[in-house]
Amino acid sequence: MSSERVIYLSEIIRFFRKNIMRVAIASGVCFVLAFVLMWILVEPGYRAEASFKQAQSQGEEASSLQSILKSFRMTPEETSAACVMQSKSLLGKVVEEMGLQMQPVKRNFVFRHVSAGAGTFWVRPISEETFEVLDENKTCVATGRVGDAVRLENGSWTLSQMPAVKKPVAFQILAKRDAVAKLQKRLRIKPSRLDHTILLLRCRHPQRETAIGILDGLMRQYQDQLLQEHEILANQQIAYLEKRQKQLGRDFDHALDAHVAYLQNTNVMGLTQELELLVEPKEKYTAQRHQLDIEQKRWKRPQLEASLQLPAVGGQTEEFDGMNLEMANRLHGEYVHERDQLSLKIKQLDALCQDMELSALSSVLIDEVSQKLIQRGTELSFQVADKEQRSGKELRLLNEELAMQKEFLREHINKKIDFLHLQIDLVEAKMGGLGQTVMRLMDQEKDNIDQKITELESKMDGLPEKWRLESQLKLKKELILQIIEGLTQLSESKVINHHLFHIESKPLDAADAPLQMHPSHFFLISSMGGIFGGVFYFIAILVVAAARGLPVSEEYLRDRGHKIMGDLRDLPKTLQRIALEIQTGDVVALIGGAFQEKLAAVLEDSGKEACILACEQGASSAEALKCLDRANRVVLTLKEEKAEDLVPFEQKNPLCVLTK
Repeated sequence: MSSERVIYLSEIIRFFRKNIMRVAIASGVCFVLAFVLMWILVEPGYRAEASFKQAQSQGEEASSLQSILKSFRMTPEETSAACVMQSKSLLGKVVEEMGLQMQPVKRNFVFRHVSAGAGTFWVRPISEETFEVLDENKTCVATGRVGDAVRLENGSWTLSQMPAVKKPVAFQILAKRDAVAKLQKRLRIKPSRLDHTILLLRCRHPQRETAIGILDGLMRQYQDQLLQEHEILANQQIAYLEKRQKQLGRDFDHALDAHVAYLQNTNVMGLTQELELLVEPKEKYTAQRHQLDIEQKRWKRPQLEASLQLPAVGGQTEEFDGMNLEMANRLHGEYVHERDQLSLKIKQLDALCQDMELSALSSVLIDEVSQKLIQRGTELSFQVADKEQRSGKELRLLNEELAMQKEFLREHINKKIDFLHLQIDLVEAKMGGLGQTVMRLMDQEKDNIDQKITELESKMDGLPEKWRLESQLKLKKELILQIIEGLTQLSESKVINHHLFHIESKPLDAADAPLQMHPSHFFLISSMGGIFGGVFYFIAILVVAAARGLPVSEEYLRDRGHKIMGDLRDLPKTLQRIALEIQTGDVVALIGGAFQEKLAAVLEDSGKEACILACEQGASSAEALKCLDRANRVVLTLKEEKAEDLVPFEQKNPLCVLTK
């Protein structure tokens, strides 16, 4: 038998119904505990909300892909703003301004600008505007007025609002770091889903004015800090710019002094103009030289190279003397066209020579001899076609004469093709001579240009060394002026960009809070706690029960192959089914049931005789096992039996009766 135990849904449902009261009690206990904890820990208060617009860095242009990626995460500016707003230094200023060190928070007492160490004191109103400050021993240490600062030994604070009471009220000044930690818990800052440059701020506090003041003060302090950072950065950049300008000014003065000394010590002026007169012709000749190289490469292509290698006919190279490149290119194109036309005629005549179609030959061969031969051949073709009017001997003579005419035409065509080949050779020979002449002319032109370029370079090399010094001095002067101008523009643009960045970072919506306190949802959260507690408790007891063994269900019995006869609620039908399974002479062990008399009566009515061994105890009892040894059929009435209790009975295929 397998050690695995399958738990069916019906078993879980039956287990839940059986333990529903325990689960309900556990859920109720969790509900009460959650409600008590919420009542103790959660402080009712007003929830203020505000929004702050964080400017983007100037000069950043993001691609579409970067824009999509930024929509799923915070940009560095947004992360920096959220971190700075929640920093201890910035929150410490808000704590001092809003008097958050004062504890406990009284409804009608409002403290502001608290800057004092930890301690305890009492406030005793004297009139609507004045009050006394008592120490821990309730000794008067100072008097104050609403709205004025009260200075004590450990610091100062201002009472902005006071109720009309006569009894002294005790207050405690928390340490600043503790007040900052409490404010960090009350504060929530996150980016908007629609626009990540907008930060949403929330704060919860028992006093509505204080909750609003915290957010307004936080945004104001953050904006002031941005402006202070901008001023510091601008001052540093301006100081660096002034220092750099002074240094470059000194360098510029030195360059001017050196230039003046140079001009005073030299007698040659206008070297720059002289250099320009030499450089311009050199560039012109260099361009011509480059153009000739391109033309030579074009003439050395495979098709033109083949023409250059052809032997030139005597006197043809002298024929092209005096030509320039433009005329040579145009004449070469005409030769190529003429050669292509001759090649086309040769192919056409080859095709006609093979077919010997007389009608087609008349349009190609237009000379007088060819036309006469074609006309005679055509007449013979018509005579041969008139077979009915001719005898056999005449037809044979006509065919022989027609064949002779065609042979004459074929020889005439072949001679014409040979003549065309000679013409092609002549044209290609002219092309070869033309190409050799062009190459020779280009080589001569290149040699002339190279000679002129060499002469110009020699003249440039002969310029005095003072030209180089003059150019260096002028270049140094221009560079210094450009650097001064560039530094000025760069510093001013950076200062302006930073200024715009900090100015554009500003509150979008001022802080505001509803007139009613934000609901704490005590009942909803407690109900959820009770539900989850009941679910976890049911899972726990189900796991424990499964480890110990769950009672078998109808699905488990069917899966194991046991026969189910019915349940005790419909006992007559169940007994009828049992009687059908029992045969005469069987020894039946009735385990866990007390209906042996009714079963015996049903067997007697069925005409069957059987011995019934009754055992009202469960299947796990020793008496049930004794009855099992003596019987050959078993009827099990199942109540809370587990799977391992049925193992001894499986060999005898028990008949199972359920108790639902």
